[in-house]
Amino acid sequence: MSRADFNRSVLEFLARLGEVFSAPHLAMNISIAYIAIQLQVLRSTLTTLGVIVGVSSMILIATIGEGAKWKIEQSVNMMGSNMVILSAAPDGNPAGGAAGRLTVRDVDQIATKLPGILHAAPQIMVYSSLVAGNANSRTNVVGITDDYFAITKAEVARGRLLSDADQRLKARSIVVGATVARRLFGSDDPVGRSVRVNGVPFEIVGLLAGKGKSLSSDPDDTALIPLSTAMQRMRAAGARAHDAIDLAFIQFGQEAAIEKGEEAILSLLREKYRVGENDIDPFTLTSTKEFVAQSLSIITAIQLGLVAIASISLLVGSIGITNIMLVSVSERTREIGLRMALGARPVDIRNQFVVEAALLCLIGGVLGIVFGSLFAILVSNALEWPFSVDFPILVISLVTSVAVGVLAGAYPAIRASRLTPVEALRHD
Repeated sequence: MSRADFNRSVLEFLARLGEVFSAPHLAMNISIAYIAIQLQVLRSTLTTLGVIVGVSSMILIATIGEGAKWKIEQSVNMMGSNMVILSAAPDGNPAGGAAGRLTVRDVDQIATKLPGILHAAPQIMVYSSLVAGNANSRTNVVGITDDYFAITKAEVARGRLLSDADQRLKARSIVVGATVARRLFGSDDPVGRSVRVNGVPFEIVGLLAGKGKSLSSDPDDTALIPLSTAMQRMRAAGARAHDAIDLAFIQFGQEAAIEKGEEAILSLLREKYRVGENDIDPFTLTSTKEFVAQSLSIITAIQLGLVAIASISLLVGSIGITNIMLVSVSERTREIGLRMALGARPVDIRNQFVVEAALLCLIGGVLGIVFGSLFAILVSNALEWPFSVDFPILVISLVTSVAVGVLAGAYPAIRASRLTPVEALRHD
């Protein structure tokens, strides 16, 4: 189909649409606007760039935000909603930089004295340098117990997980994530190879199964060693207790037991460390539900901030559309005068230019949705997240783009409607 045939088909469709909805004037204005846009394709395209960028950004931000929320919920669901995280960080912002407290004995007492607990996994985390030959990788090395695997449901792609024997013997065994293995050994099998952790030789006994990608961090960029080994070789000098740890995962048998379990844990530790009623706890207790709620609120806040930034593109686009519509009014002054001489009312002239501005922005909004969705698909595939765009977001994007067009075209349209036929026809 040629361009002329296509344009003729579009105009016929608009005419029939006007008849169906009893809005011939609106259909005529859309037809005139369509012809005007066709006559200045390049200028019209450049005019709508701000709208295209703004709408694309909104679609991309919404999609990435939803993907991030999905990833957080998926990560937490893997460990279960019936878990709390106990960390050796003061609950608050204590004066004087007071240190937190948490030990293996604390976790053992929680596991043995409190009912309803399935697993308790104390951990030590040290950001360390792993070296194999000429390759090296800086990553989090985590000292763990068997309960860690039971809670996180971690699996190996090759080799084995850490065993009770590794814990008893304080073995220099290590299980590495896929990212660490790739940095150190490329595509070679890392199992059975030797790696130095802060200068200490370890044997790689297992390769963790990949967990996929995250927006803020790489869950496969990790390495696991026995907690006993970490306490002996990797605990920072000056630790307040010989069995001090950084955090612990505590899993309950039922989700309903968490609230009472949290109260019992706080009561036990406060009594042990003689924490007064108005004192700050030298530890922090967070349930997975609280963690999800906090994370989602942060993501939502970031989304709103990014949407505000994307709105600047729409503002810039509206200014561009106002300018181009003023130019259009100036260029078509004789056309305006001729229409008025033939009986067109000021309201008809005003509506003509408002509709043209709205149609420009509607086209920009549609293109923005298309490009934004394509970019969102690329990002989702790169991060291995599901792609989804809520229908309300699409509607809001289109409505916003049309509203921008109406507002941007209002002043040029009013200016055009105030011309008199004589003045307009005399215009050069």
